[in-house]
Amino acid sequence: MITNDMIKREFIHRTVGSGFHRISKMQERAAARSYTGGTGYMRSHFASVPLAVEKPGERYALRTLDYTRFLDIKYAKGAAYRSSGRAPLYNRVVWGVLYRNVIPALKYEFTSQVREQIRDDLSSINNES
Repeated sequence: MITNDMIKREFIHRTVGSGFHRISKMQERAAARSYTGGTGYMRSHFASVPLAVEKPGERYALRTLDYTRFLDIKYAKGAAYRSSGRAPLYNRVVWGVLYRNVIPALKYEFTSQVREQIRDDLSSINNES
C-alpha cells in the first residue's frame, strides 16, 4: 500500500537528489574549465556525483572536497576574482542551486499532479517486484 508519507518522501528524495546532481555537474564543469593541470582528482571527484542518502533519518549529504571552499575564498577577492578566470566552486554553486531551485521546488511544486505521478511510479515499481 502506498501512503501519502511515502509519496512525500519520494518527492523530497527526487527534488534534493536532482539538486545535488546539478550542483555536482556545475562544479565539474567549473573545475574542468578553470582549474586545469594538477592531478585531476578534483574534476574526477565532481564527475562521480558523490551523493549519500541515509533513509532512516532522511539525511542528505553532498560530499565535496574541503578545499573547494578555500579556493572560492582565495579567488573571490573582488575584481581579482573576475580577472583571475577562476570559476566559483562552492558558495555560489551550492547555495545558488539550493535557494533558487531546491527550496522553491519543495515549497511549491508538490501539486496533486505530482502526487499522482509519483503514486503511479511507485505502483509500477511495486507491481514489477
